[in-house]
Amino acid sequence: MKFILAILCLLCTFGLAPPVQSQTTKLPWSDPKTWGGTVPQAGAAVYIPAGKEVLLDVSPPPLKSLEIEGGLTFARKNLNLSADWIMVHGRLRVGAPGSPFKQRAVITLTGSNSGENIMGMGTKFIGVMGNGVLEMHSPPRVSWVRLNATAVSGASQLTLERSVDWKAGDRLVVASTDFNPLQSEQVEVQAVSGSVVTLAQSLANLHWGQMQTYDGKNLDERAEVGLLTHNIIVQGDSTSTESGFGGHIMVMEQGQARLDGVELYRMGQKASSGRYPLHMHLLGTAVNTYLKNSSIHHSYNRCVTLHGTNQVTVQSNVAYDAVGHCFFLEDGIETKNVFDRNLGLLTRKPATYLIPSDEFPSTFWITNPDNTFTGNVAGGSEGFGFWYDLPEHPTGASAAAGTNVYPRTTAMGLFKDNAAHSNYADYRSATGL
Repeated sequence: MKFILAILCLLCTFGLAPPVQSQTTKLPWSDPKTWGGTVPQAGAAVYIPAGKEVLLDVSPPPLKSLEIEGGLTFARKNLNLSADWIMVHGRLRVGAPGSPFKQRAVITLTGSNSGENIMGMGTKFIGVMGNGVLEMHSPPRVSWVRLNATAVSGASQLTLERSVDWKAGDRLVVASTDFNPLQSEQVEVQAVSGSVVTLAQSLANLHWGQMQTYDGKNLDERAEVGLLTHNIIVQGDSTSTESGFGGHIMVMEQGQARLDGVELYRMGQKASSGRYPLHMHLLGTAVNTYLKNSSIHHSYNRCVTLHGTNQVTVQSNVAYDAVGHCFFLEDGIETKNVFDRNLGLLTRKPATYLIPSDEFPSTFWITNPDNTFTGNVAGGSEGFGFWYDLPEHPTGASAAAGTNVYPRTTAMGLFKDNAAHSNYADYRSATGL
């Protein structure tokens, strides 16, 4: 026995020992044996039971639903996944921290029956409940920068404050630098050389890009330029544009969501409470949940909602063309959340208000002062940039738990280096409207 052990140790020393097998083998989606004989067909209701780990190695046909009690991991290849709804009680992974997903992954949500209500989440969603984990990580990219030279109407180049890693085909948004928030505009990259971006089309509006100095102090009114394109996309289907009934992601109970470098497109369901592009619902303390370096654009109902949820990080994201309050703290009980270097452009007034203040939507709606806001920009709203609306006690679902919480007298958290411009409230003042 000692001799055998010695031989094994010697083999290990020279790297000749057989590889250690993973304790959990991922079963290929494409293998009929994974499913007991038949690979899921179009319209299937797919269920992955606890203890079963599946590797998504093909793009399946459109599914009715996907319920994950075990695990589903995207293989490192270009993939599409389409379903009316996806429920995650186990794990759904596209890349991981330190090992980002470099290919293109598109998840399209297709539910069209607004009367359907799956586990309280409606339809057309990714739901994360129980001990579920949603994890999506793309390679790091420059999220947004400012201009370094004014771009006039008709120009087809942007000179930026620094070099970027953007590439041909990427979609950008250029902030308005007028009083009118509608002068922000979406453009496509044709080529990039260092800090100079050549566009596939000419700009419709002038965008200011020069530093100014008054009384020895710098005034920075340069337009922000944000990246909308990411290689992991969660989107509502094409019918969302006309109906305003987009997809949504809802995280509740003990669920976790770690999203870094994700594009949320055609998300949110208009005039529907709780149906937002990304909704952290009554999580309590959620230190392992975050949204970073991502984009949310063409949303039909808000951008990011933290509801009864604390200690979440929302960092370096770009939000563009959203209806209603965009970055939204819901009840006034939410504390210790960090909003850092987020860019919000073109926050629109909804046709139907979820709450009365949506008549004057704010890019950042803040109901408890005990949160951190640093380096954020509210660059164009049909209402206001930052709005502190502090109730005497928490409201809504948090009312019973918040009787001893006093947002109006709570000590102010850090609010530093934030900027607001081109908001319609300013436009009305400037034009007398």
